[in-house]
Amino acid sequence: MKRLEACLEFIKGHDFLIDVGSDHAYLPIMAIEKNYVSRAIASDVNLGPVNNAKKNIKDLNLDNKIEVLKYDGIPPNDCDVLNISGMGGELMVKILDGTLKNAKNLKSIVLAPNTDCYLVRKYLSQNGYRIVDENIIFYRHYYEIIKFEKGSASYSQDELYLGPILMKKRSNVFIEKYTKLLNHLENIKKNINDSLRLSEINNEIDIIKNNLKDLL
Repeated sequence: MKRLEACLEFIKGHDFLIDVGSDHAYLPIMAIEKNYVSRAIASDVNLGPVNNAKKNIKDLNLDNKIEVLKYDGIPPNDCDVLNISGMGGELMVKILDGTLKNAKNLKSIVLAPNTDCYLVRKYLSQNGYRIVDENIIFYRHYYEIIKFEKGSASYSQDELYLGPILMKKRSNVFIEKYTKLLNHLENIKKNINDSLRLSEINNEIDIIKNNLKDLL
């Protein structure tokens, strides 16, 4: 729920939300109840989550404001804000790459990848979007929430990896995450024999050290 609340803050101020991989439709329900948006679509590729979403929405008498769709990717509707959370960054990129063109009036994209934040930052920054805000939270896992809007921007590899706005905010959670990750990478590299993987790990270590050297 803490992750959904963080996503909600980036959704506020829009009109029409599509939540991809919506599961129980908790995010669209909360967005409607808080008057952050006036209408929403909860979509999921699996029938079980679609039925769960329909039941939750019906129980709250929100059928007239939230539509539930069984759909693989981004439904072709005129939403102005898109949310995807609860899945890895690689899968998010596949979804976006396959169906982003369907969202003609889209202004903002809010993503909370479980993994591979670098990939989503890189993909969207190369496809007409810029990063306008970021947050990082911890709830059993570290989650980076990234808000994109249409526009152009250029980011360094370090910024794509760590998040350009998170690097500026330097919150305690951000420092904690990357300090722990640095220690983890330093430990596992001792047992890596694959030269390509070792090179990747050393690159990650260098990025973290170079940007957090005054705190380590």
